Amino acid sequence: MVANRELDPGQSHDLPHAALEVTLTGADPRVVQLAALDQAGHETTVMIRKSATEVVITPEPRRLRLVTRPVDSRAFPAGTTLGLTVTTLGASVATEQVLIAQVDVGALPNCELAVVEFAPGRSIITASDTGLVPANPGAPEERFTSGDLFGGERESVALVRPDDTAHPWIRPGRYALRDTSRLSSTAQRNDGTGKAWAVALDGSASITSALPRESLTAVLELACGTLVEWTGNWASEAVLSGVSAVAVADARTDPSALVAALYESVEPASWCYVAATAAELAGRVGPGGVVLLVADGVPGDLPALLDLARQHRQVDFRLLTFGRSRVGLTSDLGDVEWWAEELSGLELAEGVDNFSAVAVQLGPAGEPSLGGSRAAELAARLTSSLAVVR
Repeated sequence: MVANRELDPGQSHDLPHAALEVTLTGADPRVVQLAALDQAGHETTVMIRKSATEVVITPEPRRLRLVTRPVDSRAFPAGTTLGLTVTTLGASVATEQVLIAQVDVGALPNCELAVVEFAPGRSIITASDTGLVPANPGAPEERFTSGDLFGGERESVALVRPDDTAHPWIRPGRYALRDTSRLSSTAQRNDGTGKAWAVALDGSASITSALPRESLTAVLELACGTLVEWTGNWASEAVLSGVSAVAVADARTDPSALVAALYESVEPASWCYVAATAAELAGRVGPGGVVLLVADGVPGDLPALLDLARQHRQVDFRLLTFGRSRVGLTSDLGDVEWWAEELSGLELAEGVDNFSAVAVQLGPAGEPSLGGSRAAELAARLTSSLAVVR
């Protein structure tokens, strides 16, 4: 009888000192390959390769990284999921099998799935803690319930770490964020793991006339999916911003619910007002948190929003808006001259280091221009250091 053990990210398991058969699961051997790399990043020669996705490693003192990579492309195709099965070999030991659960490796150039270390009398297999696998669903989220702007009272509520099994809308943001590493040879992504974030959607009539519903949904899902992937957290709150903030509970895990509320159940406001809502959300995310504001054009209460940011520099305020502007995506900046600026007024934000703005251009039918590298450029702007208003 084979003894099976499944490892969560970061967990280790001791196996007998024996040869190990390592098999890549969920893989098409025509397009992916499994490699066992030493500390210098070179493929070990002391192994038997049975196929592109299956190797046998002999038990000699060393530490090896089990890495998978695409064969003929720069990155794994979207939706690729890979895992490992590690089985002991030899008549003198009881057969044991360790399972490393499959993870989504789409858009990655390679992925370390596990590490094997051969020690005296035993072998140690450790599942890589890459952040690609959902964490312990019992991990608490700190929820702000009352108090001053940053809350004085908190409660812990267990929430499942986001994954795309039940929420496939996360994937475009996930892949866009991974693609940021290819924007520049020196690109470095800030680590947002554990940050709290919240989102407010402009509830004015202008945004519904500027963007078709499906376009607004796609942009909101891309932006929220990016923040989910970056932080590992669902939104702490998702609201429509108008004369007052209207919380949409389902939108914390489904941004399309926020758009649906705007189009179906909430009367649009006459103007885009976000400052009061931003203050509420700042209290919700707390110090170190991020408040994402999605609006059509420049909010009518931008001076009040900037005053809020100046007063509470522990919170990052990020405005995602639409139009041709000098705060647009890198791919579009060559098309913007001073006389073509459609978002005048944002220059007021210069010098407010915890406020940033990024604009997405719209096509003739109101469709967002996110082709080419633009989705990755947007993801980079939403997760990078601030002070990007030039």
